[in-house]
Amino acid sequence: MERQKHGFTYQENVCKRNQLIVDENYTGIWDAYTDMGVPCMIKTFKKGSEIPLSDIFINSRRDKDFYLIYGIWQNKKTNIVEEKKILVDIQKWKELFDWDYYDDFKFWIKNIVSNNLDYDETWKSELKKWKKNWGKDRLIQPRFKRDHKKQKRIQSAVPNKKINEFINYVKK
Repeated sequence: MERQKHGFTYQENVCKRNQLIVDENYTGIWDAYTDMGVPCMIKTFKKGSEIPLSDIFINSRRDKDFYLIYGIWQNKKTNIVEEKKILVDIQKWKELFDWDYYDDFKFWIKNIVSNNLDYDETWKSELKKWKKNWGKDRLIQPRFKRDHKKQKRIQSAVPNKKINEFINYVKK
């Protein structure tokens, strides 16, 4: 949670500056809404890194055009050097998440062992298979998160080298 604090601070600032209505549900599908009800996804990331897009399953279920608002920071997390606000075409977004194996993906991540250090090699081997099945050349890539406590999830992200292509593709 501490690692995400700067993201929540950025989100709060964006909402205040843009008079957005914050979604109070931490696990909600959207971060905020405009006064016209248009949903918003708000992200911040370090210059030169990828755009983190949150849970892959949530992203695959998004169903309406939305604003992607992001800030890029440099040197320190509060030093935002660039901001973008893009209206995302949901049909193009859905194409990026089109995949036939989400049920298998959910079953696998739910049943993977988290608390056994000896299981790391199996985890790495299975990750290679999933990444290959997803496709390495896609604009959005899965990011697998697992620790030896409770965390097991699959995030999604736009690799840094594909950010411009991604923005040009999804913008309405």
